[in-house]
Amino acid sequence: MGLLNNRSNAGNESKAAKAPRDRYILGTSETYFEAAQYLTGKLTADKVKALFANEKTSVEETEGKSLKVMFRTGTEVKFIGFVTAGDASLELDSEDVAVVMNHATTEDITKAIDPDRLVDMF
Repeated sequence: MGLLNNRSNAGNESKAAKAPRDRYILGTSETYFEAAQYLTGKLTADKVKALFANEKTSVEETEGKSLKVMFRTGTEVKFIGFVTAGDASLELDSEDVAVVMNHATTEDITKAIDPDRLVDMF
């Protein structure tokens, strides 16, 4: 019975992971910051810029194609989101951290286009 429960839970987790998240374009880097699900609707471009400029923020290599963004609160380390290449075929690693941070801290950050606006452009 445990196996059946694990399978049904795995299906639910993958559905939750596919829920829309806020995305922000990091300057001209052709990368974007994708906020953790629990932060959806709570950030602005200015807050994302402040996040990357904050000394308590770290951007680190993780499994997969993205970099993880972490924030130290003083009592915890919180997962804030991922930085991913606009071209999904590209993998980001530790060598990309300095470049991403430079774009995020010195250039404009804008909210990525939402699906409705994208379709309106067709």
